[in-house]
Amino acid sequence: MYSHRNSLVCFLLLQVIYVMYGRKLIQSFIQSKKGFVAYVTVAYGFAYFTSKNVCTTVAVNGASMIPAINQYSKKSIVVVNLLKSSDRLKLRDIVLCHDPEEPGKYIVKRITGFGDQVISICESYSGKYSHKNGYVRKLTVPKGHCWVEGDNKAKSHDSRHFGPIPMSLIIGQVCFTLWEWPFYCTDIINVNEMLITLG
Repeated sequence: MYSHRNSLVCFLLLQVIYVMYGRKLIQSFIQSKKGFVAYVTVAYGFAYFTSKNVCTTVAVNGASMIPAINQYSKKSIVVVNLLKSSDRLKLRDIVLCHDPEEPGKYIVKRITGFGDQVISICESYSGKYSHKNGYVRKLTVPKGHCWVEGDNKAKSHDSRHFGPIPMSLIIGQVCFTLWEWPFYCTDIINVNEMLITLG
């Protein structure tokens, strides 16, 4: 997820901002070769730092978050806020998390419950976890965990199947969709259509 391609996206966005707003301010500085190299180095370094610590872009595919994500396409690029700590998250926030079942992979889901809260589950979409633990309709989320689900219940592999996830698995909050396929092609996340991201 935190690949150099994320930094490249941020770098390109910086170029757009430069062209729109800051051209006159640094135009004279980058006219020389040394100035240009210095500008590219600083801009890319800033973009890399930003993509690892402030916000990043993530490719999301699948159907589990329709209509919030991928309503009109099979893949979207979303912006993730990495600065928002888990204690500042709210119910209904969409988050990027480490996949609790497959280390090294990621999921994008909506928070529907926090620790000590009682979760109501639709019996038609109760999932394997609910049946296994005998909680077909209601269950209490353990402290320090959260319950995540996709908006499209019929197509989502989420807490109804693998249970509540530790808050420590949350990477950041999904802020908005930057653009949708086919306008941008990427494999920033090594996704599996069934289980990863929106599967």
